[in-house]
Amino acid sequence: MQDRFNGVSIVVPVYNTEKYLKRCIDSIIDQTFDNYEVILINDGSTDSSLDILKEYADEYDNFFLISQINMGQGAARNSGLSKAKGKYIYFMDSDDYILPDTIEFLYNACEKDELDLIIFDGDSFYDEDYKNGKKYGVNYTRKGSYNGKHVGKDLLEKMLENSEFIVSPCLYMVKKDLLDINQLRFPEGIIHEDELFTFNVFMKSQNAMYIPRKFFMRRIRKNSIMTNRNRLKSLHGYITVYNNICYEYCDEKMLAFDNATKMKLGKLHKIIFKNYDLLTRNERKEISSEVKRIKKTGKDNGFYGLKNGYLITYNYRLFKTLSDIRGLFVK
Repeated sequence: MQDRFNGVSIVVPVYNTEKYLKRCIDSIIDQTFDNYEVILINDGSTDSSLDILKEYADEYDNFFLISQINMGQGAARNSGLSKAKGKYIYFMDSDDYILPDTIEFLYNACEKDELDLIIFDGDSFYDEDYKNGKKYGVNYTRKGSYNGKHVGKDLLEKMLENSEFIVSPCLYMVKKDLLDINQLRFPEGIIHEDELFTFNVFMKSQNAMYIPRKFFMRRIRKNSIMTNRNRLKSLHGYITVYNNICYEYCDEKMLAFDNATKMKLGKLHKIIFKNYDLLTRNERKEISSEVKRIKKTGKDNGFYGLKNGYLITYNYRLFKTLSDIRGLFVK
């Protein structure tokens, strides 16, 4: 990969999005910034997506194609990261698009303010084949005040307090060094991998900034990951994220979590039990032991008595928590 494309690496995992793929890629080509590379990952598509990707990779010097068996979105993004040469990384989904000045604005802001993380807003729209589908209250616009530069953990805490922490990696650009130094990659084999990855990115960032501009356009359509989730698989993903965060961010000297972690775990705790209640009896049997463990560690460590979705109890027995979840986290 050539050095003249080392400003930003745009990583695009693709799975069976032939209908939307050209709109996505053309929005990248239309960028007002030219110091970027595009890493396209065909994740075992069974439609004509791979053929479309080959056309772009053949035509443009800064487009690079990886084709692999279907391994899921987390693994596909990791494959792209392994080849990325850009100073900054932007993840894009193959059925969405970005505005023409997106990459130029984000890159210049990062360079000017020496940022390792820049967060922005987006908008959503319903695809024409989704007119009669269930309408989701999807909001990618924040209303809170987050002016200036922050340590990522502090910005995370403020956004969690305002219920405005959005996990989609399509809503931020991150410095590649931050990911590499902290060995941050997406967990593989689960859904909701964004929940863990984005939380980790914020927690490790030292120079983060939020920009109240809408650059990203999210398409809501039939048969997407967003609208077609298996309830049991979804719950397993949330539990995996919960266990990882518990294990990674316990302060073993203080026997406690920092405020941002407490808030995130509290929100996950509520999501897990809300989703568990929606399962059938047979589905509950499949996951009951994991949920009981979550319930017990939650009780042991004060994850009840929640206010505004986060923890207000500080009497933790975290060595017990770590013992319970050891071996359950994703490296």
